[in-house]
Amino acid sequence: MKRGSFLPAVCVAAVLALPAGLLAQVDSEEALRVDGPFTHQNLSIYILFRKRLPGNPPDYLTLKEGLRTGQVAVSEASRARVEQLLVTNKSDKRLFLQVGELLHGGRQDRTLQTSLVIAPHSADVPIPSFCIEKSRWSGGKELSAVGAIAPQSVQRSIASGSQARVWDSVRSYKESARAAAGIGGASSGSSLNEELRSREFQKVIGGYEAALGHLIRRYRNPIGMVWAINGQIEQAEVYHSSDLFAGLFPQLLASAAAEAGSRAGRGIPVPLPMPRPGPREPHVERDVIRLPRPVPPPTHNPPALKQVSDFLVAVWDGSSSREELGHGNVRVRVTNSAGTKDDLLYQGEWIHAHILPRQSGVIVPLPRPPVRPMPHPVPYPREDSSPR
Repeated sequence: MKRGSFLPAVCVAAVLALPAGLLAQVDSEEALRVDGPFTHQNLSIYILFRKRLPGNPPDYLTLKEGLRTGQVAVSEASRARVEQLLVTNKSDKRLFLQVGELLHGGRQDRTLQTSLVIAPHSADVPIPSFCIEKSRWSGGKELSAVGAIAPQSVQRSIASGSQARVWDSVRSYKESARAAAGIGGASSGSSLNEELRSREFQKVIGGYEAALGHLIRRYRNPIGMVWAINGQIEQAEVYHSSDLFAGLFPQLLASAAAEAGSRAGRGIPVPLPMPRPGPREPHVERDVIRLPRPVPPPTHNPPALKQVSDFLVAVWDGSSSREELGHGNVRVRVTNSAGTKDDLLYQGEWIHAHILPRQSGVIVPLPRPPVRPMPHPVPYPREDSSPR
């Protein structure tokens, strides 16, 4: 895993919530910052963090942990439907459901259509789902967590809202994953989970997880990540709670690794420029905790930090549509030439942003937007721009 120390470090100040109480000034400790890249083979990770979190976010329970401990149950409705499941939260915490989370069992394996927050002590709350196992419609009522999130190519079809496209993307991904893992023959079933849980493909993913799994330990308040595959930005996830992001990070990394592993060897590798020696950085107190890290060779030149920050700036604003999801949840979809950003609001509070570029594997050249008054995110360079 290699950090691009030759790249100038750039910070982004951003407002991640709509209420005025969470607005952050550019030079504020609550401003959103971007650090990276951290690269293993064809996957590069960028961590989003703050020096200080605004407010005091409540505790959350993730779906994986809730199902593991028995505090959460997911089941088919009494009249089972492909596009809907029921969730029960028996805990004293809010339950967070991440778009693309994978479930196994029931009448067929499913993935979640959107992110949601489920209130404590809620029973049989309907949640929207897509099928990821086309050939089966039989079995029991209860579903269990796979402990994984759908790879980016499948998530893009989820965003389209089309079950047919989800099935097409599952079939295509299964073929790519089997080829990358060297699995011969045809799949024994139609479920996306079959390849993701196979021993052969787990070995492919394992290398990425071993190299990059420690990243968030470097930061005191990490709240999200951006990832790039084969040198191109693919996805970003941002949260208002550091603890929530920490609980989801292993699954998000596994999702990024699953996509990168299925696309290893594609594209044209670009030789990385060697970092030029520079003056030693003066000793100052930083919010980044430095840890020793291995440096395996990358296979692609990762996007510069400025490209990542410019992408976040460009995707933040645009035409928007609002959808009531029920039980206090609202999804605000922002679309523009850079991509799509789905903001989840719960009881009027911003919780999560799920971001996909306009085109997978392509960074659309964008003019630098004019600096606007907050709450719009604006680029903010570090005072110390010497090589790190």
